[in-house]
Amino acid sequence: MFKHFIITRFNIGFRQQNRGNQLKYPVDANTWMEHRLGIFLKYCAPAIHRQTRQDFQWIIIVDESTLSEHINIIQNECDHICVVSSNTQLFGQQWIPQVRQLIRSNTDTEFVITTKLDNDDILHNKFVYWIHNIIKQEDVYGFINGRRNLVVDFANGFSLDTTTGVFYKYAYTNCGSSVGSLLEPNTDELKTVYYKTHDKLPWCDHYLLLPYRAYARCIHGCNLLNFINEQHQQKLAFIPEGFHISV
Repeated sequence: MFKHFIITRFNIGFRQQNRGNQLKYPVDANTWMEHRLGIFLKYCAPAIHRQTRQDFQWIIIVDESTLSEHINIIQNECDHICVVSSNTQLFGQQWIPQVRQLIRSNTDTEFVITTKLDNDDILHNKFVYWIHNIIKQEDVYGFINGRRNLVVDFANGFSLDTTTGVFYKYAYTNCGSSVGSLLEPNTDELKTVYYKTHDKLPWCDHYLLLPYRAYARCIHGCNLLNFINEQHQQKLAFIPEGFHISV
């Protein structure tokens, strides 16, 4: 029926776009990469390996300027690695044809699911299960059998302060989560979930919002955008169920 690919971007255009200078405390590309790899290996990758359903493949997209030693570390964690040009924009679509070709060469199913996952985010261990379960329901299958695309997203998540190990409830803000998924026909026109930025996903295709707290954003000092606002995020005194991490 379908094959599921989780897609993570890593270091795309970081050097060429001087994205390290956009941080609160600017860093060079190698320092940023070493820091981000630490977050990735401690939080993101273990959550993928702990999924209760493992019938998916993980693709990680890296910039061609990434050091080979860093690529080797990443490659040990995922199923496929796709190297893209250093001139590629992080939020652009220039790299989608390469990923499309990789997906098309690795599946012959009628439909494909692609999921966004940032390299510093954590998935609940039932994340894949929840997506597959809702899609396999009869009403949803009838929907996609009409060759219409479907976006599956999650209403709420958590923020994790990696310096303290404290989780905060993170509320959905009608702009799409960072872990949206797109179900679409497996054709040469395959778009992948990255064809739109996550804030645009609720306003395109057909949007299904699930109620689970299915992900956590790591707040770690080198975030470009995310932060914790204690006035709007409820502090927790425990590690939420489904997030088996060492803090």
